[in-house]
Amino acid sequence: MASTKKIGPIALSLSGGGAHGAWTVGALKNIWEEQHEDFRDMRIIYGTSTGALISAMMGAVAVTGDPAYFDELENIYRNTKDGDILRPAYDDDKIPWGVLKPLLDAVLGDDQVLMHAALSLLSGESSVYDTAPLEDLAMRFMPDSVWKRVIRAGSRQRKPIDVGFCITSLQTGKSMMVTNRTHKDVDVLRRAMLASACEPVLMPPVDVFGDGQQWVDGGVRDINPWKYVLEAPAFRTIRTIMALSSQSSDADPGDPEYTSLPQTLMRTLSMLISGVLQDDMDQLELLQHKSKFTKRVLHIQPSKPLVGDGLVFDPPAMRDEIRLGFRDAATYFSDKEL
Repeated sequence: MASTKKIGPIALSLSGGGAHGAWTVGALKNIWEEQHEDFRDMRIIYGTSTGALISAMMGAVAVTGDPAYFDELENIYRNTKDGDILRPAYDDDKIPWGVLKPLLDAVLGDDQVLMHAALSLLSGESSVYDTAPLEDLAMRFMPDSVWKRVIRAGSRQRKPIDVGFCITSLQTGKSMMVTNRTHKDVDVLRRAMLASACEPVLMPPVDVFGDGQQWVDGGVRDINPWKYVLEAPAFRTIRTIMALSSQSSDADPGDPEYTSLPQTLMRTLSMLISGVLQDDMDQLELLQHKSKFTKRVLHIQPSKPLVGDGLVFDPPAMRDEIRLGFRDAATYFSDKEL
């Protein structure tokens, strides 16, 4: 039976995962529809990478109380295709396809990400993809008027709502959380959200503050940004930390054999990312068992490894992940003593 016991006020901490953010949206949908949690009870909403995009929309839901923003969020992860988010950074018309295609096909096979990477490198680009489509999408679903409401909610005296995006500096290697509490400029917040979603090499870095410093995906350091939740002023009012991670605790078995350098490289990166996340969540698990730690911690993960690396936005696959996230959250709460 679904839980009807309130667990708020809530701090929501959302991990990265690219297209696997669809799983997170499914889990949130269950929390809203079956667990009967009021998203207006969220006091802290922090996200990394695709979690930053979700946290921005969840901030709109929390501030306005309008479920239409959640419907828009679900629509993004149900229907978005690769071209709606990313486009290759190189100029397709300048590529000598007759010469390069047979060679690249022989070396890279049908891996489109590696194909785009090779062509961007040969073209002298600084990243594999151009994020202009992602910027356009963010502008459509989060116009300035909504951002301004989110900013005001971060400063109000009673029940402030802290919305933030985890980003990492290419210059210093350090990460930070940019929030509506610490920054009141719409453009800064929008750029921080974009930077958090820009995986280095694959996407261009972002000058968030206009000072020349380059910022990228916060997942380079903190795939799930729960540590920043502990530092937020609103943390003292929080009853529950809810961490959603779109990576399963079960190890991805990978392919039976890796026979090329690009395949081995991508597999290695995947294992490194999974290891960083597992270390993050192990620390959170240890924290909740300390005698002076009085907050409830709910950590929800996929019940099985999600297919793919999150770089391919395939609507049918993302709809399946939304359904899986919904079921996984239902199972989690049915088994959990609240």
